[in-house]
Amino acid sequence: MRYYMKQKISFFQDFTIKDDNDQDVFKVKQKRLSIGRSFDVEDVETGNDLIEVKQKMLSFMPTMQIYLDGDHVASVSKKVTVFKSKYKVDELGWTVKGDIWSHNYTIEDEDGNVVADINKKFFAWTDTFEFDINAEAANPALVIGVILAIDFVMDMEED
Repeated sequence: MRYYMKQKISFFQDFTIKDDNDQDVFKVKQKRLSIGRSFDVEDVETGNDLIEVKQKMLSFMPTMQIYLDGDHVASVSKKVTVFKSKYKVDELGWTVKGDIWSHNYTIEDEDGNVVADINKKFFAWTDTFEFDINAEAANPALVIGVILAIDFVMDMEED
């Protein structure tokens, strides 16, 4: 399924993720009172929190931890490399491949199957992403959590 995400330029990064029909499907809400960056991905229809993503405060490289129903399911961090930025998604066995800095990359499972294909739209006022998620391969909310965690790790490196 194809989704669209347009991040607003604001102090608090709350925004929605839309489907092909321009309908809000998920809402991303940054937590206001937390140590480090933290946000929830919520189902717009039910209002239920689906995924929580939190910054790991004491780590060598910027790391975001992802929780599903309160259980830690994955960590996203940058690998230490000399020439190219590489990211790893621990616990899920996923690999991030492509041009991450341009936000044109894929997330693949351990068998090489594409879980998601992410593309940034240029010539937009805000960060605008289009991504296709293979819903048969993974929970779309979990994939969105991983995509957002990669984006936040990149932001932390720039700060």
